[in-house]
Amino acid sequence: MREETLNPMQEAIAFGRVIPGTAAEFTNEPRAEEFYSDAFSAEGNENSAPQEAAKLNAERRPATVKTGTNGGGSGGGFDRWRMRGAVSGGFRTLILYLIPAILAAAVIIAAVWGNRQKTLAENYRRTAENMYRAAYHELTESVYNLNIMLSKLLISEAPATLCTTLDDIRHESGICVGLMAQIPQSHIDNAELNAFLVRISDYSEGLAGRVLRGTPLSNDDREQLAALFEASGNIYEELQTKLSSGDIPVAAIAAEDFFESENSNAAHGGNASNAGQDEADSRYPTLIYDGPFSESTEKREPQGLSGAEIDEAEAYRRAKAFFGGAGSETQPSELKLASCSGGKIPSYDFSGKFADGREFDLSITVRGGELLWFMTSAEGYSQDAPNESETDALNAAGLDFLAAKGYPAMRATYAQYYPGAVLISYAATENIDAETSDSGSSAGNSENAGGNNVIIYNDLVKIWIDRTTKKIVGADARNYLFSHTERSFPTVLAAEEDVRTNLAPGLEIVQTNLALIPQDDQTEKLCYEYKVRFGGNDYAVYLDAVTGDEVQIFRIIEDENGQLAV
Repeated sequence: MREETLNPMQEAIAFGRVIPGTAAEFTNEPRAEEFYSDAFSAEGNENSAPQEAAKLNAERRPATVKTGTNGGGSGGGFDRWRMRGAVSGGFRTLILYLIPAILAAAVIIAAVWGNRQKTLAENYRRTAENMYRAAYHELTESVYNLNIMLSKLLISEAPATLCTTLDDIRHESGICVGLMAQIPQSHIDNAELNAFLVRISDYSEGLAGRVLRGTPLSNDDREQLAALFEASGNIYEELQTKLSSGDIPVAAIAAEDFFESENSNAAHGGNASNAGQDEADSRYPTLIYDGPFSESTEKREPQGLSGAEIDEAEAYRRAKAFFGGAGSETQPSELKLASCSGGKIPSYDFSGKFADGREFDLSITVRGGELLWFMTSAEGYSQDAPNESETDALNAAGLDFLAAKGYPAMRATYAQYYPGAVLISYAATENIDAETSDSGSSAGNSENAGGNNVIIYNDLVKIWIDRTTKKIVGADARNYLFSHTERSFPTVLAAEEDVRTNLAPGLEIVQTNLALIPQDDQTEKLCYEYKVRFGGNDYAVYLDAVTGDEVQIFRIIEDENGQLAV
């Protein structure tokens, strides 16, 4: 018999390193002992050494490995494979039945939810219809009352009756404006009618003030009242006709494109409303008066812009210059022209990003290339009110920025606090040459007065300052660009000591300034500004610097969010 040398695999099989019927049982390949047994047989080798070794190894194996569950050497592995197949088949059956059931349940739930939402939407629509219908009825009634009150003014002469009726008209106009806020804009010419009602209210208040001061109604006043009476009558007839014919917003909100048309008009700047503005101007009379508020803001033009119009390239250059020169740490990593805006102050609108990832918006005016708007996010998250030291630092940062941008004589007025930033409103100041009427000395030289330095509240620039870094994160110059212009001031003023005697008794005067305040959007009045305290509350009282008459009173409310004048 020829002596054979076993290779490593044969040794592993012979001496139990690979047990037949275990790992090999779960593959499609033949077991190692079968492979080598077949190989030896194919070669015609009759040597039985490997078989004897395998038999010896089998005798040494534990009984559980030799017999398995079926008494065979590999039966245990086969049963495990069969069990796994049974589990796999059961799982597939479960999936086949479970998924359709889940989908069917989801469809049913969606159908029930959709029906419920449809019912809720129908209820909301019905509620809105009822609300609009009620508002329209009340508006028609209020306009009718307004017309009756105006008719009474035409035959009134006594100051007491005039003042009472004018106050009733002002109150009724406010009710009309409130009711119009409940009516969809897409149905009637809301903008024009709303503006007309506001003008009636303002006109009535101004006229009542004149009557209280002893000024009788002039012929022009009565002609104006007659025009208002006629216009209000026409409005009432139109509303009544719409109400009778059913042409009210109830039908409008049921249309599928109602909200789409609402948004479309808003997105296009109210073009639908502007299209009929000329017609509306002919329907509603223009009010010419010296009342406390303007006739409308639509006719106001920006006065603070000068110079020629610039192109996109120049606007881009000025936008980059806003952040400092080349290499400045404030230079953005991205800057691009996003759009061009129209309106009263056309502008080039840029957007970009800083190196730290913060995004920003910046607008440069087409005419003159001035800063119109800038806004980015603050880096810090401070939320409490700043202390006095921090307030001074924030104010200094704002003043430095304004001086660098061409606003040299500004003064902080009021502040509001936001998470991470503070908003400070800065008003322009101007020195005037004026004398008092009694002493010939310069106006405003009394104690606490601000000399001849006048605070011009219309020329306002709002600055947002990061409370952590003290960097500027926002600027709004729109008010300044609308109002800033050369002004003429009275040359002779009433003595401040005499004017303060017109204050109510018991007021603690904290500060006195000369201030030019807006009497309306087109006229201004020079006043002595008295910051006073009474009963634990703060107020700002404005008395005419020439006549000493009371012009305006504001209640100053200060809390953790800043100061608010109401």
